[in-house]
Amino acid sequence: MYGLFVGVPLSIAFIIAILKERRSIQIIRLGEKPATQKKVFNKTRYKYGRKANIQPVALLLLTGFFLVFSVWGSMQAYKITQDIRPCKQQLAGQ
Repeated sequence: MYGLFVGVPLSIAFIIAILKERRSIQIIRLGEKPATQKKVFNKTRYKYGRKANIQPVALLLLTGFFLVFSVWGSMQAYKITQDIRPCKQQLAGQ
């Protein structure tokens, strides 16, 4: 239960943070996308201000959502596992 409700959302948040958050914070700080001195594959128009910050802010919010979801999931997994009783029957062959 903990792996499902805590591990999966926490690992998704961790992967997003590793892959995208540094770039997102840099774009928010500079206020332009793509960031200066970054190579791009095609000719790309620069975006400034609010238009540049839409995707980075969305990624930060998504990461925060998965972190909050994993905290909520830990409480739910605790409640679910409290109702499980150990088996009183011995396993065959023992």
